[in-house]
Amino acid sequence: MKKHITITLAWVLTLGMLLSACAKKSANETVPQATAKYDPVVITVGSRQVKKSVFTSMYNYYAATYGVEDSEENAEMIQYIKEIVSEMIIEENVLLEMAAERGVALTDEEITAADKEYQDLMEDWRSYFSEQLAASETPPAEDALEAAIDEKIAAYMEENSYTYDYLQDTFRNASILDKLYEEMISDVSVSDEELQTYYTEQLAAQKEAYIADPGEYEDAASETTTLYHLQARKVRHILVGLTQDQQEEINNLRNGTEETPADTAAADAKLAEYLKGIEEEAKTVLTRVTTGGEDFGTVMTEVSDDTGGADGYLIAKGSTSFVQSFTDAAWALEKAGDISALVPSDYGYHIIVLDEETPEHETSLEDAKAGLEEALLESKRTDTYYEKLDAARAGMTVTVDYAALGMSDPSATAAPDDSAAPPQDTEESPAVSPQPSASAE
Repeated sequence: MKKHITITLAWVLTLGMLLSACAKKSANETVPQATAKYDPVVITVGSRQVKKSVFTSMYNYYAATYGVEDSEENAEMIQYIKEIVSEMIIEENVLLEMAAERGVALTDEEITAADKEYQDLMEDWRSYFSEQLAASETPPAEDALEAAIDEKIAAYMEENSYTYDYLQDTFRNASILDKLYEEMISDVSVSDEELQTYYTEQLAAQKEAYIADPGEYEDAASETTTLYHLQARKVRHILVGLTQDQQEEINNLRNGTEETPADTAAADAKLAEYLKGIEEEAKTVLTRVTTGGEDFGTVMTEVSDDTGGADGYLIAKGSTSFVQSFTDAAWALEKAGDISALVPSDYGYHIIVLDEETPEHETSLEDAKAGLEEALLESKRTDTYYEKLDAARAGMTVTVDYAALGMSDPSATAAPDDSAAPPQDTEESPAVSPQPSASAE
């Protein structure tokens, strides 16, 4: 499963992001850069050894990407990023140890495929630096371009402690870990009894959650694993909108600012003034889609100021996700195809059409089986994967030189709020650069 492997490697980055991170690196040197003469081993996992340069490159990328500079006020976040990086390094090397112990190796064809990804990376780098040099104030002559690109790549690799073998091994290791994952979860399956239990539990949980918060249902309604459905209406609308400045002025009056208290009467008066300025335009649009007989969707595409609402909106019964005037008008329409009068809000005038209404209902197990089975199987595979990973790690000797990494032992520190944590990369990240592997060279 590619997703777990990329979470483990955690560095499927675009070339631009990598280079940008390197450009910012000087502000984040909280781990002294290892040099060619001094690059000590800082993490060992079984027989595998990881040098400081690997940790430093990974740390500097995350620190730069998420804007964490070297300062006392960022000490907690610096510690947390270092904990994340050290855990990624340990986890990847545990997996590579497992692969070696299990005899997981690549075929000649798989090696060729992995090397092709590496070669594609080199081509991406050459293209990037070629464009960079061409855009410089003193671009090299045509016969000197290739040599200049080579120098750029060499400097970049030296700055990040990369070697060609290291980068090539990164792609090969990723392929090995893919094969290891498939082996680890090969015996996982879902029984009919498990599926029935899962269905019953999910249905009850969704019903409770969606009744408590209809907005949560609006977000989940289209998912194949959604089992409980609230009564809901699908609508589209045309917005003849106020300007952004007008909307901001009304919002500040209605909600107040740091300098001024809220003034609802003033907000209402200003709204009435601004709505009057767009009323004739809104009436003209309303006439076009009612007595004028024009297609609502065509007019919406032409004139609506809500450019993100082309597919319409789902409004669940009891929802508070939308402004009240909009919700009330949507539920006042009697049948599909009905069009509202002008509906005022702090955004302007809305013209709403009812596309369809769905009653409260439950999706049967038979109808939901494919999506539920896939979700449950994925959940069981993930659990199995991490159970085996944790068991393997418990049987290996893992050491970390926290002092050399400029960090405290994580067992003695608490992580900051997860909302402040840098997100891990996922399989959706474009894989046009190396996964600078956390594995030992």
